[in-house]
Amino acid sequence: MITRQLLLDKAKWVMGWMSLKELSILAEISNNLKDNSIIYEVGSFCGRSTRVIADNSPDNCKIYCIDPWDFEIPTYDSDGNVDEIIKIDKTTYEQFCANLNDHIKSSKVIPIKIKWEDFIPSIEADFIFIDGNHTYEAVKYDISKAIKYIKPNGIIAGHDYPSFEGVCIAVNEFFLGNFQTKETIWWTKKF
Repeated sequence: MITRQLLLDKAKWVMGWMSLKELSILAEISNNLKDNSIIYEVGSFCGRSTRVIADNSPDNCKIYCIDPWDFEIPTYDSDGNVDEIIKIDKTTYEQFCANLNDHIKSSKVIPIKIKWEDFIPSIEADFIFIDGNHTYEAVKYDISKAIKYIKPNGIIAGHDYPSFEGVCIAVNEFFLGNFQTKETIWWTKKF
């Protein structure tokens, strides 16, 4: 397998919560995907992770970005009180499309405005990246569905382990320690 230089330059300028180290890990995973891989990204926001996946995976991959782009994210202060509400809406979707314009035009990136729970995959994926709702129930559902639609030897990965309790509990329950972590990225292969 040919390993290419990791591309982070465009992704680092896209708004999002993923650090450069985390982007590098996601770039490495993407860089090792086979030609014609199918990728499902659950939760895309403005496209920071999408950009790094698209820039580092083979050109003939297809990345289906599943996100309703219609919800709110509360942020909290140090006392645990809601500090601010970030609204994800039409403007966020437009920013996502602007950030991924080249890959959308080439049909490498396919945004799908729908919740993962309502999306019915027509093909199994080689890689599913989960970064949607971080509650235990949501992550548990996301992983359960991902397991049904991942190819043998496919990779299921996600963001924010151990930063969010719901993510940690769900990942630990499903994979019983049979997963890897680096920074806040977790991943495992389906066997």
